[in-house]
Order: sequence, then C-alpha cells, then structure tokens
Amino acid sequence: MEKYQLILADPAWRQEKGGSKKVRPNSSGTELDYVTIPLNEIENILKQVSDMSEENHICFLWTIEKYLREAEDIAGRLEYKLHSRMVWNKVTGIPAAFTIRFGHEYLLYLYHGKLLPVAKNERGKIHSVFTEQVKQHSRKPNITACTIETTDYDKHYDVAIIDECFMISDKQRGKNWLKAILNIKADKVHLILNRESEELISNILNITNRKYTKKYYERLVPLSVSDTVFEISKASNRTLFIVFSRMSVLRQKHLFEKRGKKVSVLYGNLPPEIKKTQIEKFINGETDVCVSTDVVGMGVNLPCDNVVFLEINKFDGIQERKINSTEIKQIGGRAGRYGLSKEGKVFTVHKHEIQFFKNSFNSFKKTDGCFLGLNEDTLNQIPVDTIGQKINFFSMLDPIPHNLKNIMKKENVEAYKNNISFAYNINKLDFRLAWRLLNLPIDKGNRYYWLEIINNLSKNIKVSPPNLMEINVADSYSLMIAENKISELDLFYNFYNSTYLSDFIEVDSIKTISDYKEVIIGKITAFLFNKELSNVKFCSNCKINVGLEWVHKLCDDCFHENRNYRSYDYND
Repeated sequence: MEKYQLILADPAWRQEKGGSKKVRPNSSGTELDYVTIPLNEIENILKQVSDMSEENHICFLWTIEKYLREAEDIAGRLEYKLHSRMVWNKVTGIPAAFTIRFGHEYLLYLYHGKLLPVAKNERGKIHSVFTEQVKQHSRKPNITACTIETTDYDKHYDVAIIDECFMISDKQRGKNWLKAILNIKADKVHLILNRESEELISNILNITNRKYTKKYYERLVPLSVSDTVFEISKASNRTLFIVFSRMSVLRQKHLFEKRGKKVSVLYGNLPPEIKKTQIEKFINGETDVCVSTDVVGMGVNLPCDNVVFLEINKFDGIQERKINSTEIKQIGGRAGRYGLSKEGKVFTVHKHEIQFFKNSFNSFKKTDGCFLGLNEDTLNQIPVDTIGQKINFFSMLDPIPHNLKNIMKKENVEAYKNNISFAYNINKLDFRLAWRLLNLPIDKGNRYYWLEIINNLSKNIKVSPPNLMEINVADSYSLMIAENKISELDLFYNFYNSTYLSDFIEVDSIKTISDYKEVIIGKITAFLFNKELSNVKFCSNCKINVGLEWVHKLCDDCFHENRNYRSYDYND
C-alpha cells in the first residue's frame, strides 16, 4: 500500500455558537451548523492516517485558540514534533462577549521522524503569519456514515443508503431498520436487502404509500459450497475461519500459530480500534489467516478466498442452536471479492455437514415480520410516572394498526424490564434521562459500571469516569478484564459525547482517560500478537498455566484447597 508523505488535517473541533443570550437568543450555546468531533475521535483519526504514512512525513494541523494546547498534546502523543505555529489572520472573526474579536486560527506545522525539506525555489517565501479575509466558511464533509442506532433523524440528506435491511426482522435491533426506512429525511433512499426480505419491505412501502423502483444485482464473483471438506493442514493464506465463541477464537489462533501461520482475530467483545488493526493486518498480508466469530457477518469487508466453518452451533443469548440459512449466507458471502478472487468457496471440516451447507445456500425462506419499537414519544403519552411503570404499561398495549398486524409485531420489552430490575434506582430518575440510560450500549463488560452511574444519578451525584486501574494483560482471563474496561470507557464516552447526557458528567481531564484507553488498547494488541502470551490462561490463585481449554478461574488443586472460591467464571 502506498504511504503518504504529507497530511493536511482540518478537524471539526467541538464548540458552540457564542454571544449574549439577550442579543442572540436563538443561537447562543447551540451547536454549530455542521457535525463536530470529540477530542478522542480526532486523535484516533489522526493516528490512523499517521499509521498509513511514511516514517518521515509532514502534518499540517488546523486548530483554534480554544484547542491549541489540546492539539499540540495530541500531536505529541502521536510522536510529532512542532516546527512552527503558523497564524492565519482572517481579518474578520467571532466577537467574544465583552472582550476581543477572535480573528485568527493556527496551522501547526508538524513533522514525524525527520523534517522533510521545502522545495528550493520556495524556501523562505512562506511567512509564519499570513492574511486572507474569510469569504465563506470552509465546507465540511457532506458524507456521514453511522450505525443504524445513531442515525440523525433531524438532518436532511440528499441521498440515504440503508444497508442490511434484512435485519428488519431481528428481535433486538430490527426496530431501528423499520424506523430508518420510514423516518429518514432524504430526497432519495436506497434500501439494500436480500430476496428473502423483499416482499415484507415492499408491503411496508406500499402500505405507507411510498413510491419506489426495484433493481436487482448479481454477484460478480461466483460463490459455491465445496464438495469436499477443508483440510486444516493445507490451509492457504487469505482464508477466514469461523467459530462462535471468544475462547474458540483464541484456541484456534493457538493451533494455527503452532502450524506457522500468522493470525488475525475478530470477536464481539474486541474493542473497535483493535478490530480495525486486526482487519488491516489481514488485508495488507501481514497475517495469513483470520479466525472470527459471526461478528464478521456485518460491516466487515475482508478480501478472503475461502470461508471455513469450524463450528455450526452458536449461543444466541437465549439458547444454543444450529446457525440458520440467513447467517450462513451472510457469513459465507465474505468469500470471493471482485478484483481479488476468481471465485469464493465455503467449506466445512465435517463431511456430514456438506449437504447442510448446500441446502442452506439453496434455501429461500421469506422474512415474515418486523418489529414496532418503543420510543420516547410513546413513553411520554403513557399516563404513569416511572420508566418501569411506563414500559410495563406499554407491554400490555396493542399499538399495531389492524392493517399491519400480518407483517408487524410489537417490540419485546423484556430486555428493558431485566435492566430495570437490575438497576431499580433508575425509576427515581426523570423518564427521559432513564430512557436514554436504557438505550446506552450495555453489555456484560460494562453492566456494573452502568449500575454505578444510575445509583449515583439517583443521589444527584454526577457521573465520573470508570476506575482507571492498572491492568497487566498476561493471559486470556486478564484479556477479558482489559476488554471489559474498554467497554466501560466506551460507555463513558457515550455519555461524554451526548448533548443531553454530558450535563450529568464530572471529569477533570478527558485527556487522562484517552491516554489510559490508548495504553490498554496497546496492551491488548501486544497480547494478541505475542504467541507466548496469547496462548495461555493462568489460575487466578497460584498462577500456573491451566491452558485455554480450562473454563474455570481456578486450577483443580486450588479449587479443592479452598471451596469458598467460586468455581466457575460466567464471563469466561
């Protein structure tokens, strides 16, 4: 991949419109007319681009007076040296209330490695202070990419592309696709779906009087299920192996490394920053194979020739079951990429499963329904007080119009009820705040920190960052602890970046938190690429290596010596 020598960065630093409330009642304290970015995201983006550049390169970084120190701190952490603070005199500018007019911006002239020379005929001609009157505000990127849950329904788009629309039938997340399909504000909307969900989504569009046309596309690279089982001993590069648990991923990583393979790994609890690193190393050929759970089925584009299912049973949060045809097609469809592969092949390692995979690929089962989701407007109309009462009330309602009952079901609110039972003090909060808390990305890694947040808010105590404890990632158990800590930090960032929730936060330095997260991510990354470390699991008492196959926290000897220990770790 070609490396860059020059980076020009003009981040959308987070700020608000200013001015006196009396003079500018409709704009003071409101957000700007374009999307701004929090500091940790600016640093992450710069790091990604820096990693794609040559060792010796230049970075020009625009910043404003408010963020000059933070910009230089970010540059320092990314190992840039400051050559000059160049100043743009804009002639006009923003008048601060009762003081001065801010009519300048900074252009930080940074370099990484060695300072690259300027062309001979340009040396000495560029001044560190330059004047140019502003004619119009710089145009910000007009393309937004986001998850379905974070879609902005207040913004109008020229074109909206909603991918994976077959997910409309998913019990947990399907309501978000229905909401996006019906409520997105755009001149044109492109819905990308499979043939199984075509009839359902067409019916929804017809019932709601939407005009639409259909276009059908064929795969450009043929895809088929192999007639023979996959021989692990002959595993070729650019092969993706599928299992369905975190421990299975680590075990298979260990086995492939024993065969001399370099391995990327992907699974649900892996922090996004590390997933990205693992994917990039596979794409760039720095690793030979990738072992992944079904997290690879959506939003991950890996240039692999083969997909090999090492397992076919998964735990779906309720029960252990065999994977279904939709999941097989979605995961298996990663095999074969146009321009990179002549064909895509899907394999199993058991002969008796070959026909099962062939039948799954040839099957056609129509998507039979979608889910109407609970929302804040609906909750507001329910005439009871607490969030728990409102959700219980909703569970007894029948809100589906008669003409939609054959294709639509009410959202199952049991997950909300379970979280309310777990954090009962949430009922003491205003229902709007409680609703936002219930819709944060809660998982087993951050659930107790989420509980701490709610208990503190119920006592009018502001939200503090999670405990920034020292974590040494030395085996698979401490890896899980580190992953859970990242999950807690990401939950905190959700608070910090929310216009509504950020009022409830008390934090001394977001930089300290960003630095800590970067350290933990570095430790996880180092662990996953260290063969000696990533292939062991220690007894939590005597620290002997019990091996990845061992599912308990304690070895047999320690367990029998002290039966007061809990013998099974459910997070494992």
